[in-house]
This record gives sequence, C-alpha cells and structure tokens, in this order.
Amino acid sequence: MRDGSQVWNWSWIRPQFTQSEATEYTSCLNLVQNVVFGWEPDRWTWPSDPTGFFTVHSMKKLLSKSQVAHSLFILEWNNWVPLKTNIFAWKAEMDRASTLVGLTKRNVNAGSVVCRLCDEGEETSDHLLISCFYATMVWQFISNWCQIPPIYAFSVSDLLKVHKASILDRRKAKVLHAIILTTCWCIWKLRNELIFDNKSVNLSKIMEDIKALSYLWIKYRSPFSSISWKDWCNFSL
Repeated sequence: MRDGSQVWNWSWIRPQFTQSEATEYTSCLNLVQNVVFGWEPDRWTWPSDPTGFFTVHSMKKLLSKSQVAHSLFILEWNNWVPLKTNIFAWKAEMDRASTLVGLTKRNVNAGSVVCRLCDEGEETSDHLLISCFYATMVWQFISNWCQIPPIYAFSVSDLLKVHKASILDRRKAKVLHAIILTTCWCIWKLRNELIFDNKSVNLSKIMEDIKALSYLWIKYRSPFSSISWKDWCNFSL
C-alpha cells in the first residue's frame, strides 16, 4: 500500500511472456485490481451463517437447499466381499471410476478413450463392464455357472440388481450378488493389467480368477464356510 493505493511489484524470474501467459497475467490483474485490503488481521469466516462462524446447522441448511439431482439407485453393500470391491461397484455405478472417458472428463490426458480391451466404443463404466465384447463373454459364463437366465443389463445399476430378480433364496441371492461384484472387480483388474502391465487378454484365466477369488471370499466371509471347491464349481450351495 502506498498513499492509500495498491502498488504491485512483481519479481519475475523469466520476464518474457508467451501469448497465453500474457493473457492469463492480464486476467489475474483484472481479478485483483478491485480488491481492497484492510489493516485488520486476517481471519476465517463462514459466509453461510450471519455470525461468520461455522455451525453444523448452517451446513445442514446449505445442503438442504442444494438443487443437485441425486441418483435414485442405492447400492446394496455386500459384506461377503472386500470393501474395495463394493467401493469400485459404487464408483462404477455413478460412472466415477477412472475409466478413459472418466479421466478425460477430469482433464487428465489419457490419449484415446477407445476401450483397450475390445477397441470398440468409448471406455465408460457401462461399456467396460457390460457392452465390451469380453464383458459379454464373461457374463455369459456367469449365467451358465450360476444356473440363472442370461444376464442382460443396460447400465451398471441394472447389473447390480440382477440378484434381486433371480429365483434364488435370500442367502443364495447374496452369493450371486457377491459373484457379480467380484466379476466387476476382475474385469477392472484385467483392464488395468492390459494397460499398465501390457498383459494379454485371457478369457479362460479371468473366468478361473472369478471362480477362485469368489470362492475364497465366500468361504471365509459367509455362512458357507464348509463348501467344497467341487460344490462351488457346480454352484451347489
């Protein structure tokens, strides 16, 4: 401050600007030129409360006024599979998983957004877990193994509700739900191994991984602790 007015004194390491840098510099100056500085010490204030102090009540009122549309789908968490598997399904249903399209929306340069598994279609959560050629083959395998009608889904939320439409009893339906969550996780894992480790796609291996991983989780996390590997492979619960 000098004589009541603001004086900006910049110390640039590199004084030469490119055209884009000069434009950003001008924009920054326009933002701060009308800022008025006082002599009082700086302090934090909460603008949503007249007192300037944060309260839970004021936050509740602020959230209640939010016009953000909420999804009607409520994820059913399954404690027979690890938390990471539930979280991935939750993120995938909201299309918040780090797919190629999702990364691009967050301004992350991921290159082409075409699915790396099938080279057809943009890699969204719905495409990767449902529409991709390899995903359709995996779901066909799951249908045959679990002895249920073919799985048809148009979105991840449809996929996560398949167990509710089955004729299985409550406990077996939860097992099917756990298998579906495990399958989504294994497809995601396959995709990451292809992109980051340059591993080839092996449908037989992913099907074996789904069976083995789901067996391990169900056997040690559910009441089906006495189930044998042979019964599991025949889905004889």
